[in-house]
Amino acid sequence: MDEILANESEDEAHEEAARLVLKRVEGSLLAAQGITCEFDRDKGIVSGRSFVGIDDTEGKVKWNQSCVAILKRHRSLENAMKVVDEALYSSTGGDRPRSVERHFKPPLGEPHFSFVYGNDPSLIPETLQCPDDFVCKEVSLWWTHPPTLDGVPQWKEVGTIKLA
Repeated sequence: MDEILANESEDEAHEEAARLVLKRVEGSLLAAQGITCEFDRDKGIVSGRSFVGIDDTEGKVKWNQSCVAILKRHRSLENAMKVVDEALYSSTGGDRPRSVERHFKPPLGEPHFSFVYGNDPSLIPETLQCPDDFVCKEVSLWWTHPPTLDGVPQWKEVGTIKLA
């Protein structure tokens, strides 16, 4: 019973911390008029089929980049990322670099729009096209714990921020 109460108390603390982070991010995005999302049609859709054999996954694709459309690095996207990054990490101090590049992990190294989560190539449709370009008018903060493929069903939205 004590373990259950301790877990509930820890969950409540995490939820409160997440709400505070949401408020901090919301405050940092007050001036944002929208985030331009333009797709790089020259790169098209990148799917896990493209990555088979580049690492030790034995024919499996990386779940976090199994099927994506590459976004152009528009100034409004990078500015929003910098502002949110500062809001999220300003309390950690130190001289840590604030470059948005650290968010664009291999193997893509690019901002992207995910279509599919999972490492089963059969989940990836045979044909896909880049979505239409759009201006994002809201940002959602998600609790992504545990940060694993099995954890995805447990992820939950902390809240949504409407942009001006």
